[in-house]
Amino acid sequence: MAEAESVGIDAVRATNQVLVDELKEKSKDGKLTEDEAQKAMETAKDYFLKHITRDSLKILEASIGPIREWLEGFLEAKLCAEKKRMEYV
Repeated sequence: MAEAESVGIDAVRATNQVLVDELKEKSKDGKLTEDEAQKAMETAKDYFLKHITRDSLKILEASIGPIREWLEGFLEAKLCAEKKRMEYV
């Protein structure tokens, strides 16, 4: 689970740096549309699945079931934590 935590945080930060910031700059109000937010989530999921080791992925699947179903909620939690962290920086 420690690797999932680390990779999850990296996925959120990488997505924010590469995609979300760019989309927000292009937006008139500086906010993401629902479609853009979903694209960002898919990007973060892909990042997570590409960067977690196969052994850790197998352990997660054995303990929680299908990863894709769990992953969005997990990454949403990491995103909320990251937003709170940035408020204090």
